[in-house]
Amino acid sequence: MANMTADHYKRLFEAPVVIRPHPYVDAPPVQWENAAEPIPTVTYPEIVNILRSRKKEKCLDIHGLSPFILDKIPQNYWHLLVQLYKYSFTEGYILKKFKEVRMILLAKKNEVCSPDQTRPISLFDSFLKVQEKLFHNRFLKILNGHGILPDNQSGFRAGFRSQTRVLLLIEQISSYMSNSSRTATVFADFKSAFDQL
Repeated sequence: MANMTADHYKRLFEAPVVIRPHPYVDAPPVQWENAAEPIPTVTYPEIVNILRSRKKEKCLDIHGLSPFILDKIPQNYWHLLVQLYKYSFTEGYILKKFKEVRMILLAKKNEVCSPDQTRPISLFDSFLKVQEKLFHNRFLKILNGHGILPDNQSGFRAGFRSQTRVLLLIEQISSYMSNSSRTATVFADFKSAFDQL
């Protein structure tokens, strides 16, 4: 009887297979021409380049490691971690230790304050940060390969500056004004906008 109950709840709470069509168009899912293309494997030179490009900060994660300490590890030891990262990408698995986070509360104004007057900072595992950079490189390659990112998406992209987008907006508004087209004056308080983010 206990086995029957366990089987029932196992079936009840297993993740269902749901295919969600596009919210605006009830169309079949898009079949990309390179959908079966495998994720590029992790290579040792790629990891070394990521380690060189990272800031050598001394803030410690939950395991007492920092980018500064990772920089002191002999580079030939990273050959062992190449296999771990390859396995993680092929199987979609991340070690539980990589998911552990150290959180620090910084006071906003006074040194002694209530918890609602603090700002939390999460210090991710140093090895997870390397894996995130590896994933980021592959994800950008996929987005650029499929042409998903438009050129006007400038924030947080290399080679696409927000200042360029603001100058293009000002130029467009001035051209509308010179053509006597309808324009609206827009004031953006960027300081409060970024505080809200």
